[in-house]
Amino acid sequence: MDNLREIELYKGAATVLFGGKAIGGAVNVKDNTIPMNRLPKQITGQASAELGTNNGNSQSMAFNANIGQYWVGHIGAMRLRHGNLKIPGNTKAAIAYDPKIDHLTAAMAQVNVDRETIRNLTLYPYLSQFVIEHMGDPKWDLSEADLYTFENYSFINGSKVLNPQNDKYVAGQDPNTPLYTEVVHGITDYAPVKPGVMPNSHAERNAVNAGASYIRDNFQLGLGLYALESYYGIPGFAQRNKPVHSHTTVWTPIYEPINTRTYSYAWQVESAFKPKTELISAVKFNYRGEVSDDRELLGRYRVNKFDSERHALRSEITQQFNPFWSGTSGVDFSFVALRGEGDRRYIPNNLSREGGIFTLQTIELNPITAHLGYRHDWVARRTLSDPTYQRSRGMAGGDLSARDFSLNHFSGDIKYSIFDMAYVQATFSHAERAPGVNELYAGNDHFAILVEENGDDRLNKESSNSYELSAGLKYGGFKWSATHYRSFFKDYLYLAHTGISRSGGFLVKEWRASDTEIQGWELEGAYTYDTSLFFVNRTIRL
Repeated sequence: MDNLREIELYKGAATVLFGGKAIGGAVNVKDNTIPMNRLPKQITGQASAELGTNNGNSQSMAFNANIGQYWVGHIGAMRLRHGNLKIPGNTKAAIAYDPKIDHLTAAMAQVNVDRETIRNLTLYPYLSQFVIEHMGDPKWDLSEADLYTFENYSFINGSKVLNPQNDKYVAGQDPNTPLYTEVVHGITDYAPVKPGVMPNSHAERNAVNAGASYIRDNFQLGLGLYALESYYGIPGFAQRNKPVHSHTTVWTPIYEPINTRTYSYAWQVESAFKPKTELISAVKFNYRGEVSDDRELLGRYRVNKFDSERHALRSEITQQFNPFWSGTSGVDFSFVALRGEGDRRYIPNNLSREGGIFTLQTIELNPITAHLGYRHDWVARRTLSDPTYQRSRGMAGGDLSARDFSLNHFSGDIKYSIFDMAYVQATFSHAERAPGVNELYAGNDHFAILVEENGDDRLNKESSNSYELSAGLKYGGFKWSATHYRSFFKDYLYLAHTGISRSGGFLVKEWRASDTEIQGWELEGAYTYDTSLFFVNRTIRL
C-alpha cells in the first residue's frame, strides 16, 4: 500500500471494460512505479517505518527525480514482517473438543478424536454354533464379532443346528437400544495450539520497484520493473507423509504447518498519445509480463512448485464525437502458462488464452446521461502433457478435455438529474464468465485452502443478468442515497462440499454449477456540518 497511487472501483460496466473476470465488479489498483507527471522539484522522496505490537513492523522508501528535460525516474522498496497474530480467546470453537463431535467437523477443526466403538453384547440372545466350531479355521476368517447373533439356529453341513444361548443376554430391553455405543477417550489437536494466538499466521514480504517515464505534451511512455518475495503461513496443518500399509510397523502421521513462498518478477509498459484531432482524444497501449515461482511448503519442506508465465496486452482509444457524445473502445489479449512440480500438486500443466474487443459509449444531454457498452471475448483453456501429475480419487477434472468459450457482455444505464440536488438512475448489465483452470482441471490437495479441490471439465460458462435502481438527494449539508439491486445467475460456479474428508483433515470439494439469485438494498446517509470555531468541516456518515 506504500506505493499506491489510486484505486478505481467499477460496477455495471465492469465486464464490458475488463471481461468475465469482473462479473461481480472490478477494482483497478494503480501504483507510482511509472511516473505520470513531471515533478515540481528536482528530487522528492519519502521513507516510513511502522512498529506494532500485533501487526509486526514495516519499512518503505520511495524516491522520484526529474531527469533531463522530459524524463522522470522512480525507485521504491518495502519490507514487512510479523509473527503469529494474537487474537481474543481460542483459535477453535468449543465444539472442536466436544465428545459429540462428528467425523467431518473433527476433520475441519483439525483434531484427532480417540474413539472406541463398543458393541452391546447384552442385546444378542444367541451364539452362533457355526462360528464356535470354525473360529480358528483360516478358511473362514471368522472373529468374535461374528459370534453373536439374533438367529436361534445355524446351518452346519446342510443340517439345522440350534445355537446356544448367550449368557450375557438381558431380556426385556427397549427395542430402540443401539447395537453399538461410542466412547471418546480424548481429543487432541493435529499440532499444538496456544490460547490467544493464531497458529502459523506469520508473514514476510519484500518488494522492490523501479520505473521511468518520458513525458511530452501529447505523448507519454513509461516502463516499470517489479520484484517481489513473500513467505506466508496458512493457519492450518497437513500430513507430510501419506498413510502406508505395513505388517511390521505402526504408521504415525506427521503434521507440519502449511506455508507458501512466492518469487515474482514483472515488467510493464504504459504509453499514451493525444492526437491533435477532434475525433480521437487519446490512444493508450499497455503491456505487462510476469514470471513467478509459487511454492507450497509443509514446514520448510517443499511439496509443490508452480512456475507461471503471464502476458497481457491492452489498447484503448478514447473518442469525442461531439460535445455530448464520447466513448472508449479497445482490444485486449492475455496468455497464461502454468507448469508444476511435485507429486501432490493440485492441478496439471495448463495454459489459457483470452482475447476481447469492447466499446463503452456515453451520451450527455442535460439533465439525462446514458452509458451503453458491449464486449465480446474468446477464451481457450488447455491442459498440457504432464506424465508426473497424480490425480486424486475424486472428480479430478474429468477427462481434462480442451475447452473453448465465446462470451458476450452488455451494459446500459440512464440517469436523470434534477439540478444538482437529486437524481434517479436505472442500470442493466449482462455478463458471462468462462470457468477458470482450477474450476475445470483441479484434482488434488490444494494446501493453501486446506481442501482437496476437484474441477469438472464439463462445466458451462457462468452468466448473470443484473438490475439496479437508485436515487439520491443532496440538500444543504445532508446527503442521502439508496440502491436496490437484483442479480440472476445461470450456472453460477461454486466450490461445493461433498461430505467427504480424507485422512489428514482435507475436505473433498468439487466445482459445481447452479442457478441462484442475489438481491438487496444499499443505503447511505451523511450530514456535513461546519464548525467554524475550529476551522474544519465534520461529516457524520451512516
